[in-house]
Amino acid sequence: MSPAPDLQDVVCYGAAGLALHLLTQLKPIRAHRPSLRCVGFVDEFSHGYPHPTEDAPVISPQQRREQFPDIPVLLGIGDPKARARIFTELLTEGASWYTSSGDPDRVHPSAKFGPGTLIREITRVGANVRVGRGALVLARLIAHDVTIGDFTTVGVDAGVLGHVTIGDEVNVAPYAVVCNGRPGRSLTIGDGAVVGVGAVVTKDVPPGAVVVGNPAMPVAHWRKLTALAEQAVAEDRDG
Repeated sequence: MSPAPDLQDVVCYGAAGLALHLLTQLKPIRAHRPSLRCVGFVDEFSHGYPHPTEDAPVISPQQRREQFPDIPVLLGIGDPKARARIFTELLTEGASWYTSSGDPDRVHPSAKFGPGTLIREITRVGANVRVGRGALVLARLIAHDVTIGDFTTVGVDAGVLGHVTIGDEVNVAPYAVVCNGRPGRSLTIGDGAVVGVGAVVTKDVPPGAVVVGNPAMPVAHWRKLTALAEQAVAEDRDG
């Protein structure tokens, strides 16, 4: 039976935590798009029972292929590498994607989003923004002239200011700020990098690097500075 005109059936890949949070964020009925109705939650490791809080079963990937092959998939997974793996597997199976481009009142009409990308309802998105396939953007702000690569996650209430390029499979943690890009010289975060919670990124981050702090720096540098600070406090106390 076809869903009511104000409903959009989806299969949610993920059955707890972030998946439920995303459904809560994306469910409200709005004039510009139908509300979501999840018909099944896919869990690779634990399935075969009714979801404890939602009116839908928890199923295996094989059951999704058998029962809901034509229903769009919502990627409710936060880890970039897992999103990339699952997206690739589903692509080979011929799956289609649920894509959320956010609230049109908050998104500049020039912004472009790849298939399977989810943009939080409250996220403001500026002009000349490009977001790749399967990305997850829960930020408070994505300013103008920003590129976000495939399968990258930008965490809750993070902020990405203008002239920034973020690579593929990057994990920008909640409350981080990425800034200091300028016309003709974008700040760049390389593929596979990790930006820690609340970090303030003001310089380029190499591929695969893990940075923390304000200003953001590699974890090894942060540990050295912390050790020096602790040593100085101890010497001051003992002296």
